[in-house]
Amino acid sequence: MCEQYVSNESPWYGESLLESLDVMSIRTRDGDDGPLVAAVDETACAVLGYDRDDLVGRRLATLYADASPEGDLLAAGGSETDDGLLAAGGSETDTRVRAAVRPFRTRDGDEVLALVRTVPYRDGSGEITGTHATCIVVTAWAKQASRFEALVEHSSDLITVVDAEGTIRYESRSVEHLLGWAPDELVGTSGFEYVHPDDRDALADALSRLAAGQVSQSTVRYRFRHADGSWRWIESVLTTAPPAVDGAFVVNSRDVTERMLVDHHVQVLDRVFRHNFRNALNVVVGHADLLAETLEGEPARAARMVADRGRELDSLADTARRIGQYARPAGSTERVEVGRLLDRVAHDLSEEFDAGAIQFDEVARDLTVTARLEAAVQEVCHNAVKHGSADEPATVSVRQCDGSDRISFEIADRGPGIPDQERRVLEAGHESPLRHGSGLGSVLVHTVVTAVGGEVRVDDREAGGSVVTLTVPCAGRPPVVTAADAEDV
Repeated sequence: MCEQYVSNESPWYGESLLESLDVMSIRTRDGDDGPLVAAVDETACAVLGYDRDDLVGRRLATLYADASPEGDLLAAGGSETDDGLLAAGGSETDTRVRAAVRPFRTRDGDEVLALVRTVPYRDGSGEITGTHATCIVVTAWAKQASRFEALVEHSSDLITVVDAEGTIRYESRSVEHLLGWAPDELVGTSGFEYVHPDDRDALADALSRLAAGQVSQSTVRYRFRHADGSWRWIESVLTTAPPAVDGAFVVNSRDVTERMLVDHHVQVLDRVFRHNFRNALNVVVGHADLLAETLEGEPARAARMVADRGRELDSLADTARRIGQYARPAGSTERVEVGRLLDRVAHDLSEEFDAGAIQFDEVARDLTVTARLEAAVQEVCHNAVKHGSADEPATVSVRQCDGSDRISFEIADRGPGIPDQERRVLEAGHESPLRHGSGLGSVLVHTVVTAVGGEVRVDDREAGGSVVTLTVPCAGRPPVVTAADAEDV
């Protein structure tokens, strides 16, 4: 049985919670066979399904759903040693407010769960003759709370409830697995005590802005001290708790330490590729070009080969760097019209291939997509022209998928077809341990498309060649500017 002493001044439940629940008022008096109902209000009659006359004078025990409740909360003459410790009497000076959850049985046999809060009732002479109880009916709320608790306790995320000062009021059990603390060790303490000193201001600012109503949700990353003394990176989403929990905030957190380490390593590798590697490679290519110009015969051929391989490595390093960038969550929501995207792709291809090597249709050019997609379209189109037939140009068709908010880019060619290992990389993103793709272009395409919520499919053409289809979410259509709008600008 869930029981506890509660304070007169600050009940744990919010005022708005009381407004949404039925509240019964019951007064008892002492009887020979236990406490009797002395008075009830209309809400008690309605909830329990009895007329007032049926309740007054009735033995209280007959209203309980359990046969023999431990230590009668509503008994008038209990002692301090009664089982349950929640008897309302006990001594002439006893003025404590007590509470417990009790199951009542209605006239129809249904069970009603109520939070019973009692104070001693004194007669005109000041003698304690019974109790006065406020019974908050929490049946539906308790069921919801049980379902919520079951979800929370089995969640891999950490769920915390804090007040405006950062004091922890609730902690889910997942904190033990993630951070090594038992929930009871944290509840009642300030969460800021466990936050790295360098990160406290950012977290406090997020909480204060939420408390002031400036934002409805805030996301913040910070370091939290593990029970073993180490620091773990935590990403938390702070939101205002439901109105029934006054002045509280829900913090949904997860451990992102590994992600932070990976991001750090990617940033380091990015700097290495952009500066150290490329600078050194440029020196090698430059000297190889110089040797190829000054030497003759086999030495000149070898120098040219070194220069060509150096340029290939430079391109490969650039692709690897871009894959790292696109694998991260999007930092912006920049959009671009399909028509403009295709025009830029066509311009880039014209600098390397003959005009007419690829044809673009006009369908769905006014739709918009995320700007990140351009890298994937550029890569597939480049391969279609490079490996396609010189007699028949590659084609690009863009269409809106029927009955959905997605669009497809179909890039077709008449080349020799795409090898199986490259297809696996394009469609699924992984390679065979024994057979790797010839380059990183396919990895780039798969990474970009899946990062924006799309998918890649590769099909063979009947007369030879391949069709690569990139299906991605559509970001809408650009706003229409009328003549009147143009005059106002």
